[in-house]
Amino acid sequence: MPRAAAARARNARSEKAKAATPASRSGAPRVKASAGIFGVGQYEGARSDRGSMKNWNPRAGSPDADTVPDLLPLRARARDLARNAPLIAGALETKLTCMIGPGLVPHPRIDRKFLGLDDVAADEWQQQASRLWWAFAGNTRCDVRHRSNFAHITHVVAR
Repeated sequence: MPRAAAARARNARSEKAKAATPASRSGAPRVKASAGIFGVGQYEGARSDRGSMKNWNPRAGSPDADTVPDLLPLRARARDLARNAPLIAGALETKLTCMIGPGLVPHPRIDRKFLGLDDVAADEWQQQASRLWWAFAGNTRCDVRHRSNFAHITHVVAR
């Protein structure tokens, strides 16, 4: 029985300590900040009273004014990273796989009633359109240099 009484006393002291904890130690400012209670124009990232932010004063120009003068070196560095940094190359491939997948594949579905076709003729038309697509996209004749198929060209364009 004494153990149970001691446990109850410890729990009571713990509850009193929690109630007496100041708001600054309880995380209340963080909760307010994450809830956006600071008000308009008071983003944490815009504060200048912190040591890490005092000397950070970027120029505020338009997107074109900020990037066009540096466009050539930025493009060259991005291409270099895509070729020589495995992490970046993997990220690009993941983006392409999620965006395009194995490739763009048409599924021909025509308006049978509008064209005045019966079901058999419409199915034949759709099958023929699919065959023509795969004849074009499945080989390298769709490339001017006859090196890439349509799926590869799609990945190059999306890159």
